[in-house]
Amino acid sequence: MLDVVALMKRAGVEIVEVDMPTLGPLNDACGFALIIGEHYDDVAAYLKDYCPDVTVEQLTAQLVSPEVREWYTTWTIPRKMPAEGGEGGGSLIDVGPVYERVMREERPALQQLYRDVFAQHRLDGLVYSTMPRLAIEANEAATSLPNLTLLIQNMSPSSVAGVPSMSIPVSLGKTSGMPMSICIDGMENGDRRLLSVGMALEKVFGRMPPPPRVVPG
Repeated sequence: MLDVVALMKRAGVEIVEVDMPTLGPLNDACGFALIIGEHYDDVAAYLKDYCPDVTVEQLTAQLVSPEVREWYTTWTIPRKMPAEGGEGGGSLIDVGPVYERVMREERPALQQLYRDVFAQHRLDGLVYSTMPRLAIEANEAATSLPNLTLLIQNMSPSSVAGVPSMSIPVSLGKTSGMPMSICIDGMENGDRRLLSVGMALEKVFGRMPPPPRVVPG
């Protein structure tokens, strides 16, 4: 990430370090309640539009991943969430009251945090590493709750707050050869501005080479 920041500085990008100590706690308070609180109805609405003969319950029965199927049967369909912080295990509670509180208190506070930071520092975008570690193998373990929580932790706040965000590939790992990328969050309703920032930075980083072609054996 330090190499990426140095490259942006050499290209004329002004880097301003910002401190957002309440970002994590607000996001943690919101994220799981939002996912479970809206998941069933959103999936049902999608199926109604594109697969009207399929119910959420029928879709769940056809899910291949046992972890994802368990999420649906344990949380989504009964509209339940873990009682303590959304980490899985333990007792379950109705998501409805938590969702209503989050939409009334924590999510507006998170959105205001973004507004304040952008205004105070006169930012065009918030830049950070897309993931806290290199990508892991795409196997069943990748969809476990601990791994999923780790992989999305940097990107989750912008999604929860509802601000535009994009991920831009910047390089390949020096030893792993795996793609590395940065995320840029934009201002509320600043989608066009964010796209222009992304297009400018794409010229700075250039395009990564395509992965090697694998011929099926």
